[in-house]
Amino acid sequence: MAAVEMPERDAEGYLIDPGNWNEEIAKALARDENINLSDDHWGAIHFMREFYEEHRLPLTPASSSGIWPNAWARMRRRTRTQKEKRRKNC
Repeated sequence: MAAVEMPERDAEGYLIDPGNWNEEIAKALARDENINLSDDHWGAIHFMREFYEEHRLPLTPASSSGIWPNAWARMRRRTRTQKEKRRKNC
């Protein structure tokens, strides 16, 4: 597996420029934490990225109050759809 060049991060490990994020960076960060990203992880990651792109704010408990029930359902539908597409392509 080729090494990924990591963009600059702050003292807590967050990307300085969120525009540097991509799936390869996410995989490398997960590997550093010994996390194997599942379909559910990717659903949550993509939901949070879309929220950020739309609102230019990170998803926090305060910003998410009232949206989680609908957001969770949407995220689960997306994950199921992605799984179905992969099964059809196999």
